[in-house]
Formats: sequence, structure tokens, C-alpha cells
Amino acid sequence: MAQESLALTATLNQLAELDRYNHWIYEQIAVAMGHRVLEVGSGTGNITQFLCADGREVVATDVVPSYRNELQRQFGDRTNVQVSQFDLDAKAPAEFLAKPFDTVVCLNVLEHIEDDLFALQQMRDVLEPGGKMALLVPAHRFLYGEFDRAVGHFRRYEKRELTDKLKQTGFVVREMKFF
Repeated sequence: MAQESLALTATLNQLAELDRYNHWIYEQIAVAMGHRVLEVGSGTGNITQFLCADGREVVATDVVPSYRNELQRQFGDRTNVQVSQFDLDAKAPAEFLAKPFDTVVCLNVLEHIEDDLFALQQMRDVLEPGGKMALLVPAHRFLYGEFDRAVGHFRRYEKRELTDKLKQTGFVVREMKFF
């Protein structure tokens, strides 16, 4: 687990240096953004910085304590950003269920969760009716390899498989594309 965490941290740190790339990812999902956004697996805030820039309310979450500490360091002075924990291997936090979100953002996280159907259901449960989810996962099962294993991926997805899992958990797929 420690080796997996080190590899993942190194990857996240490299991505942090790629602000234009992160902004481009944000631009791909910006159309789905509402006013109250839950970011699942925020890491060190590479996308969080763009989510909260327009003043929308953002709850940035991660299961790794050091990432939450970094999020708090970066965004703790912003009144529109809250840092919290949301473990997709457990039931959704009661406070998220009590005050649902209009948007869930989950980028490069679902592939790290063994029971992805359960995780999708937890994210669906914290969305208000008509809410939207922006989801990014690695594609093409045949590409699964050493990198995936090193960073703790359980799988890569095919379009049909992901569509079926989303539908099983109550989502309506409006758009799905490769990039």
C-alpha cells in the first residue's frame, strides 16, 4: 500500500505541474457544473482550483489524510470551499445525504474502487433529483497494465460496461466520449 501511495502521489504532483492540461480537463466538464459541487477524490486540488474559481460552493474530498491537509492549506481561506472525506467503499456521509449536491465530479477515481457499482450508487445518493455527474475513467480494458497496477487501478472501462453500470445505479447517460 505504501508503494502504491508513493506512486500515486508522484503522479498527482506531476499532474499539478500541468496546469494547462488540468484546465483543459475542467473545460471538458464545465458544462455540467452547477452551484453546489461535490468533488470526489480531489487529490491535491488540481481540478478543485477551477471548480471553485467562479464562486460556486465546492466540497473537495479525499480519503488520503495528507491530501486533505493539502486541500485545507490551499483552499482553507475560501468561504466557498469545504474539505471533507468521502470514502466510496462506505456509505455516503449523512451530511451529504441531508443536503444533496447538484453536481458530482469524480475524475480518475472510480477505477481505484473494487466495488464500483456500490461507489456509483453512493455518488448517485448524494445527488439531488436532476443533478449531474462528470466522470472520468481510463478506457480500453486491453490497455490495462503495469502502470494501472502500480497506481492501484482495479480496471479500465469499455463504453458499454460503464454505460450499463451507470444505468444500473440510476444514472441517465447524456454524453460519453473518449479524450
